[in-house]
Amino acid sequence: MELFLIYSLKEIYNKKNNNNILSFDREIRSYSIVDNPAILKLIGYSNHNLNEQPNPTMLLEFMKNGSVEKFLQKDPFNRPKNLKTKFFILLGSALGMKYLHSHGIIHRDIKTDNILLSEVLYPKICDFGCSKVSDKELSQIQM
Repeated sequence: MELFLIYSLKEIYNKKNNNNILSFDREIRSYSIVDNPAILKLIGYSNHNLNEQPNPTMLLEFMKNGSVEKFLQKDPFNRPKNLKTKFFILLGSALGMKYLHSHGIIHRDIKTDNILLSEVLYPKICDFGCSKVSDKELSQIQM
């Protein structure tokens, strides 16, 4: 019996754009701090893609149902039909954000495109390119 694992790749194509490199670095830093079921798993990363070109690449957990945005835009028969399913997605997302904030991570780009859904509709927050890791003590003083 063969077992196939499916992953997704995120590749930075324009290496000369410093914003893309900074975004990649922020994502790696944020993913390296967190370990929570509501956060997409980073499996690994490299400064080169699979073709050995110098394009930074991340290997990430694959989410079968795509983003919440795409999931909600599907035809009405595939949409979450009941309040229970919608609440499950909303609560999982909120708990993920609470976890991030407790670790000093401010996502700064949370939207339905940046929340992915597993096969059983479990939400996972992704895309930390705009995120900021803050000093928890400083944040509490400012609040």
